[in-house]
Amino acid sequence: MLLSRDEWELVAMVLIVKALLFWYGMLSFEIHYNKWITSREDAIGLLNHWDVGQYLNIATLGYGTTGDARLRLAFYPLYPWLIRLLTPVFRSPHLAALAVTTIASMAVAVALFRLMKIDFDEAVARRAVWFLFIFPTSYFLHIAYTESLFLFFVIAAFVACRRGDWLYAGIYGALATLTHDTGILLIAAFGVEGLQELWQTRRWNLRWLWVSLIPLGFGFFMLVNYHLAGNPLAFVTVAGEHWTNRLTVPWAAYNQLGVNTWMSPPDAITHGMAIMLFVAGGFIATLASAWWLRPCYTMWMASNWLIIAMQSWDMSAPRLVLAMFPIFMLEAMVSRNRLASAALTVWSILFLALFCGEFFKGHWAF
Repeated sequence: MLLSRDEWELVAMVLIVKALLFWYGMLSFEIHYNKWITSREDAIGLLNHWDVGQYLNIATLGYGTTGDARLRLAFYPLYPWLIRLLTPVFRSPHLAALAVTTIASMAVAVALFRLMKIDFDEAVARRAVWFLFIFPTSYFLHIAYTESLFLFFVIAAFVACRRGDWLYAGIYGALATLTHDTGILLIAAFGVEGLQELWQTRRWNLRWLWVSLIPLGFGFFMLVNYHLAGNPLAFVTVAGEHWTNRLTVPWAAYNQLGVNTWMSPPDAITHGMAIMLFVAGGFIATLASAWWLRPCYTMWMASNWLIIAMQSWDMSAPRLVLAMFPIFMLEAMVSRNRLASAALTVWSILFLALFCGEFFKGHWAF
């Protein structure tokens, strides 16, 4: 489908934000370490932290079952497969990865705009996209992580669902589950949408059954694990062994404030306080969605929040909250008030700069 002028402007906005973030990140590194970035390799190297290496290794070497290579079993395959597909074009796996995320981030902006326009006017729809791309952890939409690709499939699935295109909702949902594990939660969200339609029309719609396509991506990943490790749930074992994480009660996130007693202030903030604040903010937003948004969005918010909050040590909570995209719908609605709009914008940009700078310096930033 061709893009409208408004959508092209949003694409341009995404590219401008991306360029400014990369520039700011490089300046932060140069000032902090008193070292110039003099080559393309040096600049790209600033983006190669944490899980980036895992995705690039899967793209170039495939999955492994021994040593450090076994850790790759915990990462879903669609994103690294796309990297491998584009590597011959860009002659660099990392450049190919950045190309995938760039295309996906632009697609996210258009998809969210179209989803918003189903229920809101263009001004509100634009603001939702704006708040997504200035969210404090939105730099993950621009680096070699799955966030942009996953968020595109999720929002595209919601667009199809809201328009009654259940086949495409199932297809996009299956691609989401092949990108990230929480894509499976789309079943609950779309189930609620189907129940709402059934309540309003009193008619059973056989097209709802296309939702059954969503688990196919997850099932395929289990087959990959079974083929490689002899255990379809090997990725669960690997994640538990290496990242020492387990499900617990949601209020356990409060315990992470305890890191303030033994960690340095920078680590205590990113490993404790920030996590609790984002978990608490996600909870408040979930309650607000129950009042202001459709039930399917509330179900998506609530199920994602539970998965995030029930981790015994979820160091990535601020990043994972990005998937709770109805937050940006709520921000766009609240920002009809100019004072609220200014407060949300300043807060988002300040913390986006803080966390983005930390990531470029190689410090932990979710």
